[in-house]
Order: sequence, then structure tokens, then C-alpha cells
Amino acid sequence: MLVPRVAYEMEKTIIRTIAEGKDAVSPLMEAVPAGVLKGLTQGQTAATKLILESKDRFLGVQGYAGVGKTTQYRAVMRAIGTLRRTSARSLSAWARPPRRERDARCGRSGADAGQLSQRTPTGAAQR
Repeated sequence: MLVPRVAYEMEKTIIRTIAEGKDAVSPLMEAVPAGVLKGLTQGQTAATKLILESKDRFLGVQGYAGVGKTTQYRAVMRAIGTLRRTSARSLSAWARPPRRERDARCGRSGADAGQLSQRTPTGAAQR
């Protein structure tokens, strides 16, 4: 398969950046409070714990529409809300549906496919 040089170089940069972010930060939380996980599915619980307890700078959560990504993300934000203000960090998230679904929804409406970005309290170090 042939790809344009610029796409190849961009992909290499992304992969290098992600690799450099492995084991690069301290976890947002040592242990997630049980109350934050209440009502989540097994997969949502695992994803929430992964995000909050990971030492990696970059993590991805992927899934089809309606499977609970937003519910899981809200649990992450609730957990971060339990941190003392001095220990809270910035957290950014981008939700992007799978390509076929995104093209069907966003292509017709003209909406931007990058849908969600939120941050924790200001003045905190970025993750």
C-alpha cells in the first residue's frame, strides 16, 4: 500500500509521541473510589480505572454510539472531582465515533466530528 509521505511522517510522529508518553506521569489516582464506579458496566469500570490509575500520558477509549463512553467519562470526571484542588490535573478528552458512523452523521449536518473537550480545574499541571 502506498501513502503520501506527509501522512507517513505524521503517523510516525503520533506513534513516537504516544511511545514517549508511556510510564511518563504519575497516576491521577492510586485507587478509584468505589462510589464513583457504582452503576458502571464491567467494561466502563475497567476503562475508568485504566484512565485514573495509568502512568501513561495518552489513553484511548473506543466504542460505537450508545455503548457508554460518555457515562464512563462522567465517572472519570466525578473521580477527579474528589481530588484536592492542589492535586487535580488537566484532562482533555475527544470523542470521535467510528468513521462510517461519523461520516453518516456529521457529513450530512456539516458538524465537526471532534465532539468533546473538557478540562479539570485550571491552574493544574496538564496530564
